[in-house]
Amino acid sequence: MDMLDIHISQPVMKILRWSFSDVIHACAQLRNGGLAEQLILQMQKFGLQPSNHTYDGFVRAVTFERGFSSVMEILRIMQQRNLKPYDSTLANLSIGCSKVLELDFAEALLDQISECSYPHPFNAFLAACDTVDQPERAVQMLAKMKQLKVVPDIRTYELLFSLFGNVNAPYEEGDMLSQVDAAKLINAIEMDIARYGIQHSYLSMKNLVTPYPHVYFLLV
Repeated sequence: MDMLDIHISQPVMKILRWSFSDVIHACAQLRNGGLAEQLILQMQKFGLQPSNHTYDGFVRAVTFERGFSSVMEILRIMQQRNLKPYDSTLANLSIGCSKVLELDFAEALLDQISECSYPHPFNAFLAACDTVDQPERAVQMLAKMKQLKVVPDIRTYELLFSLFGNVNAPYEEGDMLSQVDAAKLINAIEMDIARYGIQHSYLSMKNLVTPYPHVYFLLV
């Protein structure tokens, strides 16, 4: 590539852009963020503007080496150029953030998703909320799921019952008002699970019945 003349014909430039993009996506599969960055710089040297597809591969390649803070910086650069990674990439990145309890990054990535047909990235976020005991953040994510028309699965409800079934912060035990709020949420979740026709699992029943034993009589 260093031997090529900067002044290249347009058809060749188009082929070069495709070639760079393919190799950068291969870097993502090999988790080689360093080489991917070199290729991005080389593209700029030749006056090639990375496409949305190219940046998508670059984001996934850099994630494994530099972490999520660097990825968010790349996403900001993309936003300035009116580009964004694919929704599937944002979802996978968010799952990774949730697994390491980086809730701010995970939420920021999910906020950028415009379409999602499966609940897995949201479930990962709910599980992280449950781990760090932050049910208030889960409420916001439920609103995001409804906005995107993401259909929950049984894992979603297992996590929701775990989050709101136990009277944790900010629903501290002894605060009657907060207990009433938690009970209202439980009732809304139970109505939601019935609306989707999803059958309770052992874990969802356990998470629901343990803090609210009277619910057992409503379910049998």
